Amino acid sequence: GEQIVFARSFDGRQEQQSYIEILQKLTHPFELHYVPEREAYCRFDDHGDIEDIIRIAEIPFDDLAGLGSGRIVTIKRDILDEYMTMTGQSLVLLFDSTRFDPGNFNGWQEQNIEYHQEHPEIWYHMGDIGRASYLRGFQIIRSALTQKDLLKRHGFSQSDDRQYVTFIAQDWKHEETRKCSCNPKQLGNYFVKSDLPFEISPVFFRPEVLLRYKMDSDKYEIEARSITCRNGWHLETYDVNEAGQVHTYLKYLGYLPYDEQLYWKSFNEAPKSSISKRSLETDFEGNWDFPYYPLESLKQILRELRDAGVSWWKLSDETLMEKVHHPVTTSADEWAREIHSLHKLLVEGFQERSLHQLAKSLDRSIEERWRSIRLLEEALLGLGEAEAKIKEIVQPLLDLTRLRNEFAGHSPGMKAKQIKKDILKEHKTYSAHFSRLCEECDAAVRALRTILSEENLFPWPERSGA
Repeated sequence: GEQIVFARSFDGRQEQQSYIEILQKLTHPFELHYVPEREAYCRFDDHGDIEDIIRIAEIPFDDLAGLGSGRIVTIKRDILDEYMTMTGQSLVLLFDSTRFDPGNFNGWQEQNIEYHQEHPEIWYHMGDIGRASYLRGFQIIRSALTQKDLLKRHGFSQSDDRQYVTFIAQDWKHEETRKCSCNPKQLGNYFVKSDLPFEISPVFFRPEVLLRYKMDSDKYEIEARSITCRNGWHLETYDVNEAGQVHTYLKYLGYLPYDEQLYWKSFNEAPKSSISKRSLETDFEGNWDFPYYPLESLKQILRELRDAGVSWWKLSDETLMEKVHHPVTTSADEWAREIHSLHKLLVEGFQERSLHQLAKSLDRSIEERWRSIRLLEEALLGLGEAEAKIKEIVQPLLDLTRLRNEFAGHSPGMKAKQIKKDILKEHKTYSAHFSRLCEECDAAVRALRTILSEENLFPWPERSGA
């Protein structure tokens, strides 16, 4: 046999000196990790959420007895069953309970001992001397999971009891919009003749379907064309068409867990337009010469600045890139969150100290209260750039900062409301405004990369030392 729970103690520990360890042979195969704040061995479940598998709880005793406290260790039964089935073992649970009066106890002389066997598989014996007693024994716990069940649980069984959702889809094969299952057995392809709808039949959704994933960047990773749930599922492709609908294909919806399919179904609707031009070119025409997408282009140039290690802009947090997305709904709140994220990524990356030194080396008069954008403007003036060019570079950064400041609070005032009205009047949608702002910021950063290149900056140390 093998012990799976270990009570250990070490005076050299700064935290709790006595602690519980679990056999690594159990924790490693199930990807269990001890999380101190949860006092449990945890893992991610199929939905990307943290799940407590083995819990360690303190059990306070009666202080009058002077016994302090104890610990209880619990484990989810299905995990224990799986471990026992994999290793061909059963669990032997020992128990020992003693009751006595400390002021009236002289030992276990003349005790009556009784031996018992109970169902299911419990053996114990009892001792009793009238004023004290004890109960000691063990129970055999066998796995309720058969080897066949274990293979089925991990997808090695030929039987498939997965559930699949039916969606309103654009059935290209039959040239109609109708309900189709995402079950792969009910989908066809271009290579085998059948009356089944194509597996790449597009399915359309209201744009709000993406908000769930955009609101939790720790759990979900949204890229330009795909969504990944940590330790869970992956949506291979999606896009947004001209009508603002999110779309993907039946095939990829079938890869999602059933409850995730149900979530997408709640936003499912008939197509208002065809799939996006980008999807048509990449998914069907095999053309990967993408058109210009401002936000993606801006992220790309910022990655290049990060990799080049320029002194005037730094990426403070690698996750910032993943937290900026294009707004897809008509919600002003979504747009405001993306404005805030874009500002944090772009504007807060400008290095005030470096820009201050740069402007000073160009003999510009600097005030200590000036922040990064004003310092950048002075540096560009010192380099002899035309005022019109400087305005093209600086104005988008100022606009982004102004919007961030106006909508940073939870209750924007009348000025913020007027800004939203003006934006909708000029750009019609928040999405169009955000795209235009990203385009201007992208052009500004690309111009800065050229102006502040090493070739242009190389003479400065000689000048400042003159």
